[in-house]
Amino acid sequence: MKKTKNIVLTIVSLLAVLILMIVVSAIQGSSYDRSQKIKQYGELYTNLAALKFSKQSEIKKNFKSVADQYVKDGKYSQDFIDKQVTKDTEEVSGRCMSDVLGIRNDLPINVTKTNNETLEGLLDTASKSVSNLESVNESTCKDLFIQQLDSYKEEYAKEVAFKKQQEESSRKYEANRLSLDKFNNKIKSGMSLNSVKNVFLFDNYCELSTESNIAGYSGQIYTCKDFDNGIATFQFQNGRLIAKSQLNLK
Repeated sequence: MKKTKNIVLTIVSLLAVLILMIVVSAIQGSSYDRSQKIKQYGELYTNLAALKFSKQSEIKKNFKSVADQYVKDGKYSQDFIDKQVTKDTEEVSGRCMSDVLGIRNDLPINVTKTNNETLEGLLDTASKSVSNLESVNESTCKDLFIQQLDSYKEEYAKEVAFKKQQEESSRKYEANRLSLDKFNNKIKSGMSLNSVKNVFLFDNYCELSTESNIAGYSGQIYTCKDFDNGIATFQFQNGRLIAKSQLNLK
């Protein structure tokens, strides 16, 4: 009976030792597995940081390429699109990274104190982020680029209208002002006052500075000033131009 009891105790002891060894082995295995995952996460994090920099630059170039195609298609001017791309490229590439590719900027550097569930989640996120960035090509985020570029239509229409207005104003100004070319080539001696007035917007630039009536001859001298500090004088006798002079006309 005593011998049987000793055998049972021995078996129980062996089982206890075996269970302990299994538990210790499991703990060691779990610890090793966690260490490997932490190491893997660190490698992914480093790779992700490098990819973010290079791929965001690539995304910016792709956005510029799509924008330039809009210029070739006649939708926008090059000056306009260059201005808009310079202003918005950082924001657009950032949205491409976060909204389309799902790249997070808040991943922690150190994960040694995270629990296993959190570590698994971070590892999965980092792995997918690296994979998404590695797959970036010319078509990545193209829909986003098109949406952004199409949003410029109203602003471009306003800019075109404003430039046309400026050009029209400039054209009218050139047509109406007293230029050196008009003074030299279009205003000739013997012309009537009304004929001179037809060359430029006479009444806006000129005023009667001297008037005389001697021995049946009526005379007038008009002084004209432009907006660029140019001055011209026109002397009329009996309604006809007999002399002219200018200073600083352009």
